[in-house]
Amino acid sequence: MKWLTPPSVLAAASAALAIGAAMLILRSPPTQAKPTPEAVADGDREIVWLYPATNSAAWERFVASVRRAGTRLRDDPIDARPEIGAAAFPKETTAVPEVALALPGVGRRLVFRWYKLTSDWKTRDWVEALMRRRPPPLAIVGGSSSDAARELTRQLKDHMGDVAEVDRPLLLLTTATADRVGDTDAGGESHEVDLTKVYPQRTFRFCFTNRQMAKAVMDFLMSQDDLRPDLNPVHMAQWDDDSYSRDLTDGFRQALPPWAGLPNPKRITSSVGSFLAPNRFEAEVVDQVLHDLEQTRQHRPMLAVTGQSTPCRRFLAELVRTSPAQARRLLVATGDAVSFNTVYRDRRVTWPIQELPFPFVFFCHYNPIDADAGFRPEGAAPRETEVGGERDVSTTGTEDILLDGDIVEALARALVRDDKPPADAAELSERIAALRRRHGRVGYDPEGVLMFGDDGNRTVGAGEHVVCLRPRFRGDRILPEATIEVWVGRGSLHAEEPWRRRPVDKDGRETLTVSYEPPVVEEKAGP
Repeated sequence: MKWLTPPSVLAAASAALAIGAAMLILRSPPTQAKPTPEAVADGDREIVWLYPATNSAAWERFVASVRRAGTRLRDDPIDARPEIGAAAFPKETTAVPEVALALPGVGRRLVFRWYKLTSDWKTRDWVEALMRRRPPPLAIVGGSSSDAARELTRQLKDHMGDVAEVDRPLLLLTTATADRVGDTDAGGESHEVDLTKVYPQRTFRFCFTNRQMAKAVMDFLMSQDDLRPDLNPVHMAQWDDDSYSRDLTDGFRQALPPWAGLPNPKRITSSVGSFLAPNRFEAEVVDQVLHDLEQTRQHRPMLAVTGQSTPCRRFLAELVRTSPAQARRLLVATGDAVSFNTVYRDRRVTWPIQELPFPFVFFCHYNPIDADAGFRPEGAAPRETEVGGERDVSTTGTEDILLDGDIVEALARALVRDDKPPADAAELSERIAALRRRHGRVGYDPEGVLMFGDDGNRTVGAGEHVVCLRPRFRGDRILPEATIEVWVGRGSLHAEEPWRRRPVDKDGRETLTVSYEPPVVEEKAGP
């Protein structure tokens, strides 16, 4: 049987394969080591900024917030001195970006460090490393989404035993809005719990919850004669595969006045789809909503869309394409998934007003048009700003600058209260819990509104904002124009005027008039 391979050939082939496999192993990159936090110098208190490595733009805005907070605190007067050098934006991507806020009055520095989340270094790895290091961080800033916050709270809860109770770091959530998240008890049973109670006594949320957002939007609508909707019934669209959408739908349901008709949310199975075309589940629900509208005689029907920005835009555009007449009757409301930048800065790409011709109301956690924080209406002349003294012409919303600034100022004020630093994280937590907001400033003014409730969530009346976008018409024609108003709650829903408009510039204008046509580019004259 000469066709059989001789044993010597098989042995040689096996040896060659073994050598090749060994060479591949030797050439493969080594397994990524566990993350190692930086050392903390005497007199420094570390604040961890725990965000994905792709969030460079958000880090730049955070650094701008530290600079702005230093200016505001120095004039307050807290002798704060921001230290922003080359370490803020290191050339090496593996380096840890760092900025500081020096507080000479108490001989301390707040050092803010961006520890980057990657595919190799996840939240679990960083929390484990940080809780083992001595000293542990004073606080962790994170939770840009509810999913990220849920993971962060769970990891901190699981590693609480690694640190003495008084030294357990604070968790300062940024834009995680979920009211409740899934958790497991000591016996391994799954259940839902308030997000701020997963890591209790140390978690403070600087944004508002889905329930609070829905209540603010409904209170605003019911206070405006020209927007007040007919609530019998309320029309809702919910995306079942999105926990944010489910939670916000519950928030709107609870925010409705007792006399309103029972809402019947239309449930969309999937939020997966393209930028423009609706998926088949969204198209089916559009037909259902239009059928309901045709059966009612509502003067101003309200549609609450509770998904993320792209699914909401797809859904609304399909509704308008299918029945323009019914769509123009609507008042559309949502939470914070649609941002101010979507309808203003990026509006010519992301929010074509002629395809979405109805009043649109959504929530903002902070004022998105704050001139002192850097906002400039399109076409406005540049001027120096608190963001850093630059001559700024930015049309970017200022929500993130103000939220991050509140975090920095809250930590600084808590650290210097009574002219002495807190003994430990437990005392710092007590000082943060006592903070108040008045006239847009964080501090301990007894006439201010408490910033946080006992559960660590923002309190009602501590800075809610809503944005109202109104299209313009000429007869039956939808113009490529709209007005945008930003409203702030006055802190008491029983006040005579519970909401007031924010000025859009230093001249006191209260309305942005915007065009959705491409800007005209002037051609240079020839030689």
